[in-house]
Amino acid sequence: MSAVRRLLLIENHLSSKFPNTPQEKGLENFRKLETKVNHNILAKHYFDYFYEAILYTRKIFDESPLFNHEESLGSSIEDYRGKIVEQLKCIYSKFHMSYEKDLANPLYKCSPIYAMTEYDQSLSTRMLVHIILYTDTIQNLGTEKHRELIDRAYALKDYGSFGMTELGHGSDVGRLETTAIYNPKTGGFTLNSPTATSAKWWIGAIANTANMSIIFARLIIDNVDKGIQAFAVPIRNYETHDTLSGVVLGDCGKKISHDGIDNGFILFKNYEIKYDCLLDKLSQIKNGKFKSSIKNKEKRLGIMMGSLIRGRFCVVSGSEINTRSCLTIAIRYGALRKQFGNPNEESILSYQTHNCRLVTGLAKTVAMRCASKVIGDMYKAVKPISDVNPECDELNEFHSVLSSLKCVCSWYGIAISQECREACGGHGVSKYSSLGRHRGYVDVHATWEGDNTVLAQQTSKYILKILQKSFKGQKFIAPTLNFLNIDFQEVKTFKSLFTSRKEFENEKCIISLFEHRVNFLTHTSVMKLQESSMKYSDMTTAWNNSQIFYIQDLSKSFAELIMAREFIKLSDNIYKDCKETGIIIKKLFYLYSADRILDSISLYLESAFTHVQEKIIKETFIKTAAELTPASLHIVDALSASDKILGSVIGSSDGQAYTRMIDAVESELKCYYKPKWLHLIKDIRGS
Repeated sequence: MSAVRRLLLIENHLSSKFPNTPQEKGLENFRKLETKVNHNILAKHYFDYFYEAILYTRKIFDESPLFNHEESLGSSIEDYRGKIVEQLKCIYSKFHMSYEKDLANPLYKCSPIYAMTEYDQSLSTRMLVHIILYTDTIQNLGTEKHRELIDRAYALKDYGSFGMTELGHGSDVGRLETTAIYNPKTGGFTLNSPTATSAKWWIGAIANTANMSIIFARLIIDNVDKGIQAFAVPIRNYETHDTLSGVVLGDCGKKISHDGIDNGFILFKNYEIKYDCLLDKLSQIKNGKFKSSIKNKEKRLGIMMGSLIRGRFCVVSGSEINTRSCLTIAIRYGALRKQFGNPNEESILSYQTHNCRLVTGLAKTVAMRCASKVIGDMYKAVKPISDVNPECDELNEFHSVLSSLKCVCSWYGIAISQECREACGGHGVSKYSSLGRHRGYVDVHATWEGDNTVLAQQTSKYILKILQKSFKGQKFIAPTLNFLNIDFQEVKTFKSLFTSRKEFENEKCIISLFEHRVNFLTHTSVMKLQESSMKYSDMTTAWNNSQIFYIQDLSKSFAELIMAREFIKLSDNIYKDCKETGIIIKKLFYLYSADRILDSISLYLESAFTHVQEKIIKETFIKTAAELTPASLHIVDALSASDKILGSVIGSSDGQAYTRMIDAVESELKCYYKPKWLHLIKDIRGS
């Protein structure tokens, strides 16, 4: 906290213009309604392989004066970015990153990124861009001669960026405009940005920080386009940090959030680079001739984008963390905030309209954490296989799972963060609530590391290809799709037989409903594609006109099935260590399932159950949300970081929201002041 702000806070305590505020007991009293949640056991299972990193990093945040949200509130963008770099150095030095550690454990360097996101996603993104996007690309696409670049990256001797997106192209990477023209005389390349739209845009760390960048450019040899290749390129002088000749670097300007990240643009003007800048594991130039171990350009580009895998994993984790923070604030505030009631005011969290929106959000957040678990487990299993064979079936399946989970989790995060803001009323608009900060962080996830609507198409295309192969008599090669039914007649005649809440709250019953939705949408998507192909002259148009209600929904339903399966595993594992806590988490699974099924109710009424069964699910949803309301406060308490890390005056663990809000407002320099533009008021009056 700045000296000025600290003095104002002290003065506020001595001369506040507000009446004394009595100690609020609302949050404390609400906690007494439920005591069955074992905080330690829940946290250990929930965070899983990130548990130790979370505890370790939280301790650093709590003890170091470097980390203070209040101080950041009044900072300029330049000061904020400088502080982020200082904080990054502090955390990074504690984890002792190295290439060897990464090879031994592919989730090791994701751990501090996950933990750092709890404090500030601008901070964790700074680390992600360098140690995941930049470094992973060199590791995945480079050869032994690039080992020095890898070691320099881990030692922070170089600070890297990831130059893929351009002003005119983001998702359509195959049509990037930046060119790398091969020079047979020097054996090097000339980088150019031939059009205004070819400028690399939104590139993190470019505006101020990076001295190196991965550049994706169109390789031209003898006027022949050989497709997109990746280059590791110096962009600033290592000693002076001046921009190198032939390179133009600038800041992309104001953003709606993430001011701590120096997103910038890059332009190249006849910039000469050496041959060894080419990351040539998959493609090489020998005697002036282009050679590649993967002939198909699209396949090669897909493999080249493998560095995005851990980036997308971090997006899923980041969505969960920011959503969990929003819910911690909103649930605590909902418990302490009293309105209406007869004869006494009641906590607004006890009202059906309030608890249904927030407790359901909590269930979805646990499902999001389950998504992270699935991705982490699959990645550890797939990586050694894909390192040997980058075209393996296991990697294709993993990519489809990762893409769908990234979409759904980021969509959940955006919706829930907005719900939390609204649930906190006007106080949720206050910057001191921290809801705006977290909502801003999660908003970018819908397009960052891949646009959701595009990624959803990739997953659906994979599922439809598996179905197509099965029609030809080939065996399923994707364990996550082993339930897929090739007989549409059987799918259409499927009926769920539950007749009560008890029968619905059965894992086999629920999973069969999730599987049915995927099967039904798979076959109806095929039918829609066939119908569209008869209307349009090319398959691209037919595909594009089969998205809404079909292909997009298929990807989402696949992701939610995977999350549901993992949700069951999580609750069962917790149950083994603590019965009461396991039962509560299983109830969250039932709530999540009821909510997701109701979200697709027209599909189920058309193909799986009756209106009577719909009524049972609706009643299950409402009653389960109410039953879980007291426990919801303990769940967020168990999973939340400290008040210092959360940084919310209305979501603090002590429940003193009103006192903290008054203190925060009165500590501002301009709380009580006359503005410079008072003369304008007089002008309006006509005096």
